[in-house]
Amino acid sequence: MIEKREYIVTPLEKIKLSPDDLLSHKFDEEIKVRMLKVNQIEGPICEHLLFKRVLNSFSLEKLGSRLEPLFISLISTLSLPNYLEDNEKIYYPSNVILSSFFRPSSERERYSYQIPHSEAAAVIVYILENSNKSFYKGKLLDSFAFELNYQRKGAQVVKLFESGLDYAIANNMIKESGNHKILL
Repeated sequence: MIEKREYIVTPLEKIKLSPDDLLSHKFDEEIKVRMLKVNQIEGPICEHLLFKRVLNSFSLEKLGSRLEPLFISLISTLSLPNYLEDNEKIYYPSNVILSSFFRPSSERERYSYQIPHSEAAAVIVYILENSNKSFYKGKLLDSFAFELNYQRKGAQVVKLFESGLDYAIANNMIKESGNHKILL
């Protein structure tokens, strides 16, 4: 059974630092501690969102070409479980079983393009499990958007839905019948 959970943004103490402060390597351990904490609370999480959460905790807005190599270098020392999805790493806590839950969120917390495909697939399975019926793609997309708290089904939400559908089919979580209905 797929579980619907609340999306929790990691509470991190704000520290006011400059990019040069971070590049001095005096805060490397603090950056790594924050990366681990964000991953533990918000994982599975895409790399750019994880970096954004940590960066914002230092009162900075943009990662930029100077800080990005530092962040990539530091996260690689942590050996966090990850997989590649659309050319971006998705990090997850070692105690998370992928596709066993999903977390609706408002756009202020995370945008549709920041939701891992495995989590999108979990939404689809959740809908099918709780309806005990099959769906045509259009109706399933409506329920998908509703479950993730999206009022509109723009191109990014449709893309997430399609990616979740492909992921779920490829991992034998769901099937598409001969009459183009989606079922468990």
